[in-house]
Amino acid sequence: MLEEKVEGLTEQIAEASGSAERKSLRKARSALEQPLNQIREDFLPRLNRYKQQKACFGDRNSYSKTDPDA
Repeated sequence: MLEEKVEGLTEQIAEASGSAERKSLRKARSALEQPLNQIREDFLPRLNRYKQQKACFGDRNSYSKTDPDA
């Protein structure tokens, strides 16, 4: 959904005729790209790491780095 909005704004920028209009569209796109990049670069890798850790400790509350599956 967020990616679609960014792509839509990119298309609007390409179609815009005035520089002021393009500038305002780029500003709106930038405001959406920042959280999108944070999700891609920070949250998703962290979520994958958490899933791997949860699979390692199973029904326990935590695990040690010395566990054989770690």
